Formats: sequence, C-alpha cells, structure tokens
Amino acid sequence: MSAVNEGWTICYHTELTAFITSHILCSVSLLTSTAISVDRLLALLLMLKYRQVVTLRRTYLTVIVVWVFCIVATSSYFLNPVVLPWFIYTGISLSLVTSILSYTKIFCTLHRNQNQVGDLGNISQEIPLNISRYRNAVSTALWVQVTLVVCYFPYGITVALTPPRDLPS
Repeated sequence: MSAVNEGWTICYHTELTAFITSHILCSVSLLTSTAISVDRLLALLLMLKYRQVVTLRRTYLTVIVVWVFCIVATSSYFLNPVVLPWFIYTGISLSLVTSILSYTKIFCTLHRNQNQVGDLGNISQEIPLNISRYRNAVSTALWVQVTLVVCYFPYGITVALTPPRDLPS
C-alpha cells in the first residue's frame, strides 16, 4: 500500500522495524535455548550444589545479559554494517556448538549412570524415577532446540546466499 501511494517513508520504517525486531528476537530465542542446554548440564553435573550455583538472581542476570547483548549486537549495524554479520555467524556457531556439546555430555553421562545403576542391582526406586524425569526434561529441551534450528535453517541459508545490502537511507 505504501509503495502504491508512494509513502516511501512508511516502507523504510516498516523494513527497519522488521529488520531490528527479527534479529533481536531470533538471537534471544537461540541464546535462551543454548542457556537452557547449559542449565540442564549444570543440573546433572552439580546435583546437590545446583541450587547454590544457579540462583534466581543469576538466572535474571543471564536473561538480562542475553537481551542486552542481542540489542547491542543488532544496534551495531547502524555503526558499521559489517559488524552485524560477524556477530550473527559467530553467535550462531558458538551457540550451536555449545548446545551440541552440552546435550552430548548429558546423554553420555546419563547412559554411563544407567549402566552403573544396572550393574549395582536393585537400588531405591527414587533415583531411577528422578533420572527418568530428568531424561524427559532434557529430551523435551533438545527437541525444542532442534525445532528452533530447523525453523531458522531456511532463513539462515537465504541470508548466507543473499548479497548484503544497506537499508534505504
């Protein structure tokens, strides 16, 4: 409608708003998913110390840092358009590698613990029940992570193959 009515200012502001919003929200969702994978790994490795290390205050701080980082990274486009793709490619790579390593460590540890419990024979039913609940929670988080990556994959390929362009001035 704006193009038909020659309202180019509206087109510019709409494109700019969509650009900023999409980059911030995509970054936040990917980093939050990565933080969840690291949290699940910490829960497994720290066990009883988990509640002392992962506090509500630190969780709030992590969420705030993720949002601020994503806003600053996206805003860097206006200072130098070359910086944002660097943030994007580095951030996505580090995020995916961190998640993959976290989930690999979790499933290897769970598998090893299951073999050790099986070797010990009949132990209290409380331990396998907690491990079962934990395994279900980790599996759900992993499926969310995989779904997120699958949904972003077509967009990522498109962005990687499209030559960069500046937003209209």
